[in-house]
Amino acid sequence: MAQRALTMARERARPFDLATVLSTGIGYARLLRGEVSKTRQCATEAIEIAEMHHFPYLQARGLVALGWCCLQEGDIAQGIDHLKAGIAAFHATGALTTLPAAQALLAGVLGAAGRAEDGLGVIAEALDYIENSGEHDMEAELHRIEGVLHLSSNPADVAAAEANFDQAMETARDQKASAWELRAATALARLYHDSERTEAGRDLLAPLYAWFKEGMETADLRAARAQLELLAATAREGDKVHIHYTIRAEGGTMLDRTKSLSPAEVTVGGSELLSVVSMALIGMVPGSKTVLTLTPEQAFGERDEDCMIHVPRASVPVDAKVDDIFTVEHEGQPVLITVLEIEDDFATCDLNHPWAGQTLNYEIKLQKIISGSGR
Repeated sequence: MAQRALTMARERARPFDLATVLSTGIGYARLLRGEVSKTRQCATEAIEIAEMHHFPYLQARGLVALGWCCLQEGDIAQGIDHLKAGIAAFHATGALTTLPAAQALLAGVLGAAGRAEDGLGVIAEALDYIENSGEHDMEAELHRIEGVLHLSSNPADVAAAEANFDQAMETARDQKASAWELRAATALARLYHDSERTEAGRDLLAPLYAWFKEGMETADLRAARAQLELLAATAREGDKVHIHYTIRAEGGTMLDRTKSLSPAEVTVGGSELLSVVSMALIGMVPGSKTVLTLTPEQAFGERDEDCMIHVPRASVPVDAKVDDIFTVEHEGQPVLITVLEIEDDFATCDLNHPWAGQTLNYEIKLQKIISGSGR
């Protein structure tokens, strides 16, 4: 339909009709579809016609679209300049219809420039305009961008961002605006993934994505599909992943654990963990847990009471004490040793691993798959 309107406008050779279709018709449709090159072509031509024939409102629309193109191409400073010029032109004409769309794009660009607080200020202005004007078509998208900006401003403020995304989805659902709802759901599913709520993210996004039957290669649907693939991804050998773990002795005594905000980064199948633990990560999905009980043979072996060595006193730290554990080179390999006795010239050390001879319980939670071959 938009392409047909463009063809008709060219055939009739009416500058106003052509500039209108380029800036508010097919041009805006291409922007919403994420087609950067085609949007730039429409915006550039619309601006040229608007300047030549003095159509300031249509020129403003073209500048806004051009600013969005610059953002997508990585020229953030130029994008901000074009968007601000377009918004100023809207105000100059007094025709503020679709102003919130321009403000939404500007807020997003400011966030990309590391100016999240400035972006939140623009969002507040746009929501105030909506409240006073009754022009609600961009309301859901503004709440979504507000959530993104909250995370950029303060990554720990998950609650505020989640509330924004929820509001965006509720507004879009009330308006039956499926495209805006999909964008908000994708953002919320990403937040769920990052906060280890993988199953909730899949349950939220999958049915919305399945509702769409066309336009599957548009930017929004590609982003939703990529997020679903990430939510459904399973750990494979060679992947770098973040995990949380707790290690306990057979009686329940805790030996080691990760801190809540500091997951361990390991390679699946790598040497950072015991082989049986590392391989147990294969096939896990983010958010899932597993518990392993390792016999001494699977863990650090049985204790060998003959496995004692004498090392020069200088080989251990000056402030070392009996029962201290540290790493030394032994036969060309780094090994953990436990200090048993310290004399003037030498120290007696135990080469057994501190947990040798123990049955160990490993509780592992896969937090996130970071990267891997072929992902």
